Amino acid sequence: MSSDPRQILLIRLSSLGDVLLTTPAIASLKARFPDASIHFLTRKPSEALIRHHPAIDRIWIYEENETARRQQVQSLKAIGFDVVVDWQVSLRSREFRSVAPRRLTFRKHLVKRFLHVRLGTPLHIDPVPVRYLKTLAPLGVTDSGDGLRVDRPRLLSDRMERVFTDWKGTGRGPVFFIAAGARHFTKRYPVEYTIRLMTMLLELQPFARFILLGGADEMDQAFIIKKAFPDNQLVWNAVGGFSIPESLALMSHCQAGFSNDSFLMHAATACRIPVVAFFGSTTLSLGFGPFRSPALVIEDPSVSCRPCSHIGRHACPKGHFRCMMNLEPETAFPAIYDFLLGHLNAGKQA
Repeated sequence: MSSDPRQILLIRLSSLGDVLLTTPAIASLKARFPDASIHFLTRKPSEALIRHHPAIDRIWIYEENETARRQQVQSLKAIGFDVVVDWQVSLRSREFRSVAPRRLTFRKHLVKRFLHVRLGTPLHIDPVPVRYLKTLAPLGVTDSGDGLRVDRPRLLSDRMERVFTDWKGTGRGPVFFIAAGARHFTKRYPVEYTIRLMTMLLELQPFARFILLGGADEMDQAFIIKKAFPDNQLVWNAVGGFSIPESLALMSHCQAGFSNDSFLMHAATACRIPVVAFFGSTTLSLGFGPFRSPALVIEDPSVSCRPCSHIGRHACPKGHFRCMMNLEPETAFPAIYDFLLGHLNAGKQA
């Protein structure tokens, strides 16, 4: 560019995980243009994830009302943005591209992804955070090497540390978080498998503790797990009881965790918490795997019908759900325990 941009608008409206996946690109953008004012347009549920990001100067909450949204577009035009970066690429985000003379848009690879899901055509694309970064290449932005990032205010972190300490007490064993569910059924590791996995882990780590994390949609799965472990000092059911920043603050005190291919998997990588991730109907080839943080992905590549969707389904279209049912904890446990033990030992030496 003939001159560096002074005002930049970034757009990613949803979902929670996708917004987190933009944070490496935001860091690289700020490193390239340290004096630029960076604004971010998103929906209300995602705002808490980037509210305290040091590179973002202002967050705009997407107006759902059409009249209010037209006014919002005019307000953004009045700022005089030099560049707008549309990472959402949807009808909702398109109307905001007019706020700047230069527009950069994210490549979704819709045709490649469709052929991969429907016909099994090999898919060779970069991880989504790298693709977000490549959207900025015309500005001369290069990869700063950052991973995902989430920031919290000091007061919240201190308060949640006290909450965590009150629960843990003087316990000396490791604490693991359990992501109790996922929005889509075909992304959920079976609850009975989770219970068996926790039982096996307790046999080798008898002083271990567990925190169940998730939102209101995961309360049913969390209830079943909690019923199997009624001791509140052993398993704390925090599902639905805390805001997203509070839940992530609790997660940050864990030594490792277990998640599905969901927002909490990405949150763990943002918190630099080693995570065991169970992939059922989705695959790493879609680009949404753990990024630049310790992780072990458990999946069965031999299931020929996966991926059946890039976001998950409400039911298995084949009826057998082998992509998850084949991931029996007894088979996966040796690799899982080696992974956990390696990071637990590394943590003791640090």
